[in-house]
Amino acid sequence: MGAARKLYLSRELSTHFQAIRRRYNVCRRVTRRGVAGGVLRLLGVTWLVAQCYNGVPLPFPRLVTYSRVWVQGVTPTAMPSVFTVAKMPGDEPITLEGGQVTATFDPHGFLHSLTSQGHQVNVKLEFVKYGVNAPTEDTEKHQETSGAYLFLPDKEAEVVGGGSGGVVVVKGPLRSSLSTQHKHLLHTVYVANSPGVDGLSLEIHNTVDITSERNIELAMRLSADVDNGDTFYTDLNGFQIIKRVRYAKLPLQGNYYPVPSQAFIQDKRSRISILSAQPVGGSSLKPGQLEMARPAGLDNEALQVQVLEAHMFPRTSQPTTD
Repeated sequence: MGAARKLYLSRELSTHFQAIRRRYNVCRRVTRRGVAGGVLRLLGVTWLVAQCYNGVPLPFPRLVTYSRVWVQGVTPTAMPSVFTVAKMPGDEPITLEGGQVTATFDPHGFLHSLTSQGHQVNVKLEFVKYGVNAPTEDTEKHQETSGAYLFLPDKEAEVVGGGSGGVVVVKGPLRSSLSTQHKHLLHTVYVANSPGVDGLSLEIHNTVDITSERNIELAMRLSADVDNGDTFYTDLNGFQIIKRVRYAKLPLQGNYYPVPSQAFIQDKRSRISILSAQPVGGSSLKPGQLEMARPAGLDNEALQVQVLEAHMFPRTSQPTTD
């Protein structure tokens, strides 16, 4: 690092610490004068004073609302006394309300319906897995097989079961969340209590662990009452939206397309969109369905091997409804 750069950083740090020191001294003077909740003219600056404690300024007086925690299927964890922890009743649906969207979940913690601006769409969220097309003694020697660069499923997807490891719901003034742990994954949904664009959608985080499995591809699937027929849309490297058409004559992988950042299905009444934080592969294999899986590869060059995942990976997406 050059001398000029070091001098610049030293000046920046010095300025920062001077500002902190001035604020601390002001707070001490305010404390000594017993000023609270009023206006003080000091050092040529008008200060709106709330409270000071041991020389540290406290936030302005306000009504503080702490998060409330509900649990189901798990033992309540010890929490600070300012939080309330309670068990959710039975098998009743779970609701998260945000600034502009309301989401309803089944007792297992999976999305059941989504309401935005008074318009409700039934949306069923589930996770499915694909097997791989592996060679056998009866197949031809040069048959293409699933590998690190190819998505060649052996059949249609199977729904991932395994039962719920419990549901934890946290509701706060800024945003609420629901977390549920199932076989292979930790599924978390956030709803923001915001009047801005972040309050128009759900934020989904999936942490997937298939380190104990071999030769499977995991996908998240949404099934909604949207009559999109055989048409769906994906983006092209984030620059434009491309219309896709599902062809029954093609194999399953032939109807899968790259989804760099978003995909959606729609009819005359509704649109279901998924914005992905990571590039994935996606498709609409049936009317009303929209699913996203791990990224498909480019070719089978060099690796004629079965798929083996040896690590956990997170996936983030934002489903919206219009």
